[in-house]
Amino acid sequence: MNRRIGIAAVALLLGACANTASNHTPTSLGKASPEDVGLSTTRLSRLTQRMEQGVRNGEIPGGVVLIGRHGKIAYQETFGLRDPQSQAPMRADAIFRIASMSKPITSLAILMLAEEGRLSLADPASKFLPEFADLKVGSIRRGADGTATVALEPVKSPMTIQDLLRHTSGLTLRCCRIESDQAGLR
Repeated sequence: MNRRIGIAAVALLLGACANTASNHTPTSLGKASPEDVGLSTTRLSRLTQRMEQGVRNGEIPGGVVLIGRHGKIAYQETFGLRDPQSQAPMRADAIFRIASMSKPITSLAILMLAEEGRLSLADPASKFLPEFADLKVGSIRRGADGTATVALEPVKSPMTIQDLLRHTSGLTLRCCRIESDQAGLR
């Protein structure tokens, strides 16, 4: 259920990002029909049906979805309850508490920068974070007696922005500890 609430929160954030990207304040956003801004009323009705189904099935207690494009609000709907205990209906100005959303929000920001041509997903991470320029990877080596040691070796290819987005960069807390321990940084 928390995941679905998170998805609803991301939908809210997408609306906020569309607002921020067009440099409008929330009060200055006008309304437009979906077709006026290149969206489909028919397809948005599927979103409405799915959100209503989620409330009916108990997947989420309620939600708010706002989709803005070109500085106009093309879709804004509320669903379900703001507070299931008091049966208070959802309001468009409801405030949501969200957690563990830094990855999707950061990913969205990166994708917006890529869309604007400010970076490429193929760019090495070191272009923006020079500390990642000379990374080493841990390679486990077995001695003749079978004991394992970790040897640090240069990476075969640089870590890219895409690697960071899809969590294939190889960065782990354990790897960072091994490198720190070997460097005497405990």
